[in-house]
Amino acid sequence: MKRNYRQEEQEVDVPASANMCNNRDVDTCLLQVQRIRTKKGWANVLWDNGASLCFITNKKAKEEKLKGIRAELSIVKVGGVNEKLVSYKFKLTLIDKRGQELQIDVYGIDKITSNIQEVNLDGVHRLFKDVTKEEIARPTGEIDVLIGFEYAGFHPQREQFAGHLLLLRNQFGRCIGGTQPQIKEINERHKLNSVQVLHTTSPSVEDFYNIENLGIECTPRCGGCKCGRCPLGSKKYTIKEEKELALIEKNLDYDKEAKRWIAEHPWIKDPYDLPDNRRIAFTKLISTEKRLAKNTEHAKVYKEQVQNMIDRGVTRKLTEEELRNYEGPIHYISHHEVLKPDSKSTPVRIVFNSSANYMGHVLNEYWAKGPDLLNNILAVLIRFREYEIAFISDIKKMYHTVATKILDQHTHRFLWRDMETTREPDTYVIQRQTIRRGSNRRIEKDRGNGKGSVSGSHPSDTQQHIHG
Repeated sequence: MKRNYRQEEQEVDVPASANMCNNRDVDTCLLQVQRIRTKKGWANVLWDNGASLCFITNKKAKEEKLKGIRAELSIVKVGGVNEKLVSYKFKLTLIDKRGQELQIDVYGIDKITSNIQEVNLDGVHRLFKDVTKEEIARPTGEIDVLIGFEYAGFHPQREQFAGHLLLLRNQFGRCIGGTQPQIKEINERHKLNSVQVLHTTSPSVEDFYNIENLGIECTPRCGGCKCGRCPLGSKKYTIKEEKELALIEKNLDYDKEAKRWIAEHPWIKDPYDLPDNRRIAFTKLISTEKRLAKNTEHAKVYKEQVQNMIDRGVTRKLTEEELRNYEGPIHYISHHEVLKPDSKSTPVRIVFNSSANYMGHVLNEYWAKGPDLLNNILAVLIRFREYEIAFISDIKKMYHTVATKILDQHTHRFLWRDMETTREPDTYVIQRQTIRRGSNRRIEKDRGNGKGSVSGSHPSDTQQHIHG
């Protein structure tokens, strides 16, 4: 959708503060900060009883010459957004007033918060009994360390108070926190130049046609194309998604003699790290059998679906010789029933769970996911308006025509004994694709050149995988 704009440049002064509040109508809010001695010097420490971990800036960790071990953090930010980042875990030594050394675990990050600004504390020490100005002096500059509530015993405790201003004390000394009307922050002011103020004008006739083309027109345009089926160059992918997509495409191979695709799983972790989880898979099988035994119709349909997979070559039973001689990675996928009471033909469908966590290992996390290659639903719906008649179709069990390699098959083992619960189960491998993964979405045979192109189809298989 286009709009005509005219732009004006304005200069705006913005007050900046690191002490929490910079609203002129609100008293300056002081966080609990202290200057604490370390082995290599001093550190500005922020005490945060709302944090569960401790952090150190990478700059400070380097100054302290700390040696860490690699760690992955999962941080929940405002709005419940979960972000994963790779960090290093260090042992930081702090020295208290008596010279005692205390070690804490800290994780390295680039920046903890904004710098501590200078605050006018003239006469504040007089609000408390037997306190000198030097004892409550606040450090300024960058926050080097944040200590969370996992070390609650080290946190400053309330000693005195004057309204909402607290005098706190711990083994590292005294500090103050809270608000008090006579405390004023010495604000720095930064100028933001060239702020653009946009004013809309009346829409033109051209705007109307651009709105009508929403979901049909390609962005960016490639010549006069308005088909909405442009190649990947018109997509917006992150660098990570582009790399994963390249890995997926690299692992695709077309067998001209067999006239089928072979897709190697896009491993981003070493499959040899996967544990042999047969015991857990056997336990899950017993639970599934007990539930199915309560409904003979469900058990019958479930058995028929497994047999159907065997008959179509989607899965096969391993021989005793294969079980003895195979030396590669082994991983089992548990399966269970999902009820569909509204369906007369398939009231039960099989679900293979590749998102199960076993000893910290999740099979889904071993593969690159790649970008979402499905067509935008809004664009699909709007394209229905182009012609008087619209067709919709589905390729039945398309993904089951895509073969997998030996290593991928043995990391997709499952147990089954045809509901004969008095004998040991047989071991099967899945030798076809049954997961709606990037490699499957990239496969659609072109009749002209036999190469893959973007496919927006969905599987109609009775089997599906649970995604993480």
